[in-house]
Amino acid sequence: MSTNTVVAVPTWAQDYVKQYGQMAYDLWNQPALVAYGGSIVAAQPQNEADGIQALAIRGAGGDEVISKATAFILDVIQGNRLAGTKQEFIDALALVTGNSTTDFASVSSRIGKKARYVGDPDGTFLAQALAAAYPALFNARVSAAIYADNYAKERVFLDHALAYGVEMGKHPVIDAETLRKAGLANREYLQNSYVLDHKLFIEQQEMSVANLEIFGNMLRALTGSQQTTTSTDPKSNKVMGAVGGAMTGAMIGSMFSPIGTVIGFVVGGIAGWLFG
Repeated sequence: MSTNTVVAVPTWAQDYVKQYGQMAYDLWNQPALVAYGGSIVAAQPQNEADGIQALAIRGAGGDEVISKATAFILDVIQGNRLAGTKQEFIDALALVTGNSTTDFASVSSRIGKKARYVGDPDGTFLAQALAAAYPALFNARVSAAIYADNYAKERVFLDHALAYGVEMGKHPVIDAETLRKAGLANREYLQNSYVLDHKLFIEQQEMSVANLEIFGNMLRALTGSQQTTTSTDPKSNKVMGAVGGAMTGAMIGSMFSPIGTVIGFVVGGIAGWLFG
């Protein structure tokens, strides 16, 4: 058995190779590449947070003006204002009839100051008696006219309200979309922070691989710079080759003469040493 070691690195370069290997080993054990440790997600500005909250409130509660307009239009479409039973209409009508009653009272005290004839002992004034029922009649006629006018106008408003009702009916969907956008904006901010955090985590994991790669590059560069072979083949051993050659030469030489045996032993031994 023989062992042969072949160093492919020249002698003058071996010290540099050792230094190179030591530097690579030191870089591996004392990482030169360190993961980023600073901030990777910008803080959410207060204005942005307030805006998202405002969108959420608007989407969840709706707009007060739109809500009141929707309630009003719904009331009109349902015909609740045609009969003149709303309090604001009743108050307006009472104001009209109240004023006329007051005005008639002030006039009534000033008419019919004369008796029916000279010396008439009856204290009833003819003009006042004839005009006594007029205020109620007047108010009844005015009220009827106002009720009729209210019905006609509310009927026209009802036709218009049908068109507005379609538009108002869209607002619940608009509110829902506004609320969804508020949630989407908040989730987008959080999701981006998660993505950046994950990228940083991957970078930190890859740092160890990168530092090990430095040492691995050094090993790959030196692969094949030294080779050691071990063989049990007799041909690879000089002594065994010489012995084998001598015995073979002696056997061949003995076929001729005793002197040939000696010569064959010597020549076969030399040949086995040289070519074994």
